[in-house]
Amino acid sequence: MNLKLISIFSLAFANIISIPLVAYAVSQYDSEGFTIFPTKSDWYMIGYREGVVKAWQDVQLMDQHKIATIDANQDHVVCPKDMVNPEECLGYKDGYSDEAMDQLE
Repeated sequence: MNLKLISIFSLAFANIISIPLVAYAVSQYDSEGFTIFPTKSDWYMIGYREGVVKAWQDVQLMDQHKIATIDANQDHVVCPKDMVNPEECLGYKDGYSDEAMDQLE
């Protein structure tokens, strides 16, 4: 068999297999449906969940006209004052922003 043809088949096969594995490694879901990022720390994941829950609550309050608006821009999300771990705060900001953007679409 032609060496060039074997290389093309090998490359195509590797891409077909690796794309789903990369997508799977980027995000997964736990038993409660929360996103899990395997490459992130436990602190990040704790903050991410807290941010998702808070954004969901804020969107509900906005829909009930109890608050005027929310800002889903990650740069503007403020972590709770008792959150001192930087990884947890980063996760919180990401989770809040992701959930708010999803809910507001």
